Amino acid sequence: MTKLALPFQASPSRRSKCRAPWLIGLSAFVLVATLATPSFAQLGARAHVAFAADRLMGIYILRGEGRDTTFGLGGPASAHPYQLPRFGFDFFVVDHLSLGGAVVWTSQNEGDTSHFLLSPRVGYAIDFSRSFGFWPRGGLTFRNEHFDHRDDDEVALTFEAMFYGEPAEHFAFIFGPVFDIGLAGDGEEARNFGIITFGVLGWI
Repeated sequence: MTKLALPFQASPSRRSKCRAPWLIGLSAFVLVATLATPSFAQLGARAHVAFAADRLMGIYILRGEGRDTTFGLGGPASAHPYQLPRFGFDFFVVDHLSLGGAVVWTSQNEGDTSHFLLSPRVGYAIDFSRSFGFWPRGGLTFRNEHFDHRDDDEVALTFEAMFYGEPAEHFAFIFGPVFDIGLAGDGEEARNFGIITFGVLGWI
């Protein structure tokens, strides 16, 4: 059994709401801590290569076959692929402008259940200060779910309004809302809104 995602438990809306202040407090802490740090080599210079663990934590609202609100650290293989942690890679072709993508793959029950997601994207990093900035990104997402000998495929538009704070050189926290809007696929297209998500980022 191979599994790339960390486990968490999906919870109902009222449980997510009671934990929402905790995530808001974490966002404020990251913002204050990064603004108070000394300046480092900023993200977004030409030829920078960035590696990220995206969507490690967050609160999501998913609309598809019904409505579901989830909160957690990572995601189990039973979670929707849009809500799973993903590995990101981005290359800055010129100052501020990035091309890259993210990928997810999980498998369990000897391959009977699996998720695959590929999300190419383009972004533009905007510096607010020497240690804090805004990195909006957008692109297409291609996903596949295999379960009970059936496949569920979908193509979606993805938008990520990510802020980043650099507490150390070549390292940053990333946080912000994300949107995944299903365009075409098998069954009803999903709509995923990440009210707030968190990840980590490094670059060379």
